[in-house]
Amino acid sequence: MSATPAIRPDRRIDRTQRALTGAMLALLQERDWAEISVQALCDRADVARATFYARFDSKQDLLDTLFRLTEDEVRAKVQPLRAGGQLFPVLHW
Repeated sequence: MSATPAIRPDRRIDRTQRALTGAMLALLQERDWAEISVQALCDRADVARATFYARFDSKQDLLDTLFRLTEDEVRAKVQPLRAGGQLFPVLHW
């Protein structure tokens, strides 16, 4: 009986996602949405366009992923407390 090895996340994928989401955040502070191109994102993140398109369909897809990641981070900080039969979220910063 051999145990199935745990699947570890690929750090390269994580690094690429962090680089691209960071590039998106930086460019959104500098430019209007229409002025942000996939090439500008790739240049800022130092990744190839093929790498971008292997992970995302468009710059909108990247933005949607960024929102989901941010939402997940907020949800992780919310702890529901039961008081009087109702749940109350409490943020821990």
